[in-house]
Amino acid sequence: MKALKNFVLTGIAASVIALSGCQIFGGNENETPDPYKGRITQSADWYANQARNSSGEQRFKWKMKQIRKYIADDEAEKAKDMISALSKEAKTDVQKAEIRLLCAEYYNNTASYDKVLKYLKGVSTAGLPREEAAYLYIYRAKASAQTGNTENAVNDYIRLNSYLKGDSLVKNQKDIVNVLAGKQKEELEAMIGSASDELRRGYLQLAYIRAGGAEDADDAEEQWVKDNPTHPGRLYLDPDTDMSLIKIASAADSPAEALDSALAGHEWTGARHIAVLMPLSGKFGSFGEAFRSGVETYRGANPGAQISYYDTNGKDVIELYNNAMAQGAEFIIGPLLKENVARLSEVDTTVPVIFINSNDGSGHGQFQYFYALSPEDEGIEAALKIRDDGYTHPAVIIPDQQKGSRVAESFLREWRNISGSSSVPVIRFRDRISLKDTIASGISGEHRPDSYYIYASPLESSVIRQEIKSITGKSPECYITGRSNPGISNASVERTMAGMKLGDMPWMLQSSDLRRTARGALRRSSSDTLKFFALGYDSLMMVPNIRQLDSGSSVEGLTGTITISGNGTVKRGIQWITIGDSRFLSGKVSTASPEFRSGKNSAGAEEPEQSADAAAHADESARAESAIAEDEPGLAPADSAE
Repeated sequence: MKALKNFVLTGIAASVIALSGCQIFGGNENETPDPYKGRITQSADWYANQARNSSGEQRFKWKMKQIRKYIADDEAEKAKDMISALSKEAKTDVQKAEIRLLCAEYYNNTASYDKVLKYLKGVSTAGLPREEAAYLYIYRAKASAQTGNTENAVNDYIRLNSYLKGDSLVKNQKDIVNVLAGKQKEELEAMIGSASDELRRGYLQLAYIRAGGAEDADDAEEQWVKDNPTHPGRLYLDPDTDMSLIKIASAADSPAEALDSALAGHEWTGARHIAVLMPLSGKFGSFGEAFRSGVETYRGANPGAQISYYDTNGKDVIELYNNAMAQGAEFIIGPLLKENVARLSEVDTTVPVIFINSNDGSGHGQFQYFYALSPEDEGIEAALKIRDDGYTHPAVIIPDQQKGSRVAESFLREWRNISGSSSVPVIRFRDRISLKDTIASGISGEHRPDSYYIYASPLESSVIRQEIKSITGKSPECYITGRSNPGISNASVERTMAGMKLGDMPWMLQSSDLRRTARGALRRSSSDTLKFFALGYDSLMMVPNIRQLDSGSSVEGLTGTITISGNGTVKRGIQWITIGDSRFLSGKVSTASPEFRSGKNSAGAEEPEQSADAAAHADESARAESAIAEDEPGLAPADSAE
């Protein structure tokens, strides 16, 4: 988490919400002064004096209380100045989280709820004192409710239950029901039917009664108590309910709290229950099944976790997520389709989620990761490779379509970053008939390109290379990536591509026993399904390694060298070979599985595809290309990003 170096506050506090009055802790007012106690009972000067006579962590805590007193007293400028100064003293992750919490408290009191969410986004409760974790949930729940995100608000209010007692606990029940009661009766009725657990279902039923959904509210409430004898919502109906009858789940028992502790420095070796959200039927069922096969293959070599699969085809992804959580999932892998990723990433997910696609916006949850096989990333890798090989005047050759344009843009952007040059010709072709004339016009002139990045099918890449050779009179330096990989295509096409530099995931470049096993297990073996197999394999491999990856480490997988960037994007380093050559061009050799070390290092070493599978392979690729046009995953999940 980045320290707040330049914290800027605007506006004057208009109204004060005295959260310090919440009964979070008991205790004796006459005890020795303790900065970790929750109440703000003294003057700002008193807290300042305590800070002057303290050092280290205690000094930091006393200053926090002084700031909170300024906020409570409407002394906005003093609070602002102190937050700015104290942020420079925040050294640990916990202290940085506490600074964000102070920012949120300030903006909560000015009713700037969008800023409250901004400062609390991604803040972990790991290491926070119990009182401060409670404030985090209070501020975030209220801000979510005020900005219309009912589901996130209810999640945080429910987490808050275990931190409260007395009148504050009663008020929290009212807050939960009131937030839900803002929905239409018909919507509440549908939510009751799809509720993932009894706790939420109980609150929804109370909200439904309050919204006028029952003919006789008194009878409905009486029946609700009979059906929910230990539900904390009973305090909403009767604040004087005997607390010994009420069951409050401890927030410390949640998977999120367990992972928070892990990321704070404790040992965490992986989730015991993993939920996989994938299309296992319908149009994209073959991709989901290949993904599941990869997961199960890795699981077979690394047993221990319980894995549950949820078919997303035709299902509501939020409902599936809630069902998985109700079944005790501690880690989510998926979903795949772009629309589902966008929806679930907006939820404040309480366990880690590896989305198998990119996301146009940023995720809402603090442990959300986005793992996609993006052709744009391959364009970046190609630019880096060409530069590393010493070429200075490349050209890009792409099909005249939107996806090709995206790849070209990523190449050009990276080339500008590493060379400072923007003069890279982009040659767009429509079909093979006009290809010769298109290339001739694109590379004419005195300053011909010294290298070419071609984003095209294997056959198209082969034809393009021959056309360049016929025009220039010499063999061109051609670089291609995953789309052009001829590994399971026609061997005669591969022979015409000998000498071209191919960059792809290691899994698609080398023969191995594991790959042969995968091809035999897949109902339809194609480049696309093999890639999804590798995605599934590596996704499960990431689960026990997520903490190390989050800390900047890398792991070697079938898809490449895997790292995680600061925004949760999973990156993979591809490998380069020369087609027909037996040595890797890159000095890095990815060995996710030992059998890779003995595999041949040529794309042409792949097992030949059976001719009987040719029609199925062509159909698979056609559906993949069709999926791309329909904003769905095809050759790679990220292909659906528009």
